[in-house]
Amino acid sequence: MKINQKGFGAVEGILVLIIVGLLCFIGWYVYDTKNKTDQTLETVDKTSNSSTTAASKSDTATTDKALITDAVTKDCESTAGSKASSINIYKLAGDYAAVTLACSNPQDGSNPTNRLYLKKNNKSWAIVVRGGGAPTTTEELKPFGFPANFLD
Repeated sequence: MKINQKGFGAVEGILVLIIVGLLCFIGWYVYDTKNKTDQTLETVDKTSNSSTTAASKSDTATTDKALITDAVTKDCESTAGSKASSINIYKLAGDYAAVTLACSNPQDGSNPTNRLYLKKNNKSWAIVVRGGGAPTTTEELKPFGFPANFLD
């Protein structure tokens, strides 16, 4: 061995390369694992959101049907003094609904079928048009704010 030797030897150079390579591998491994985890969580989140959205739409429709039935029943009781029967929600589109029902009249015993059109206001349903002479075409419903294709 020379006394005035300068620089690194082959063993030290190889040792530095091994350490740098090991640090690069560890960095790449952590980066790759994080990306795979993010992708998996994103997929799970999308799946969860779509099923939650479908469930919430179903819950809203069920709640709307119950609220519509309640509003129609109360209207029948207040106008005819009797219970509504044969309630049929034959059209429910967003904030608009069309219902047929039988609302018996206790004075003459008649049980006419009525057609009602309801509109949702602040999470409650209100009857907008009622009676046997209620509109039967979309054109007749336009003045009440119903969408153009409601009865189509």
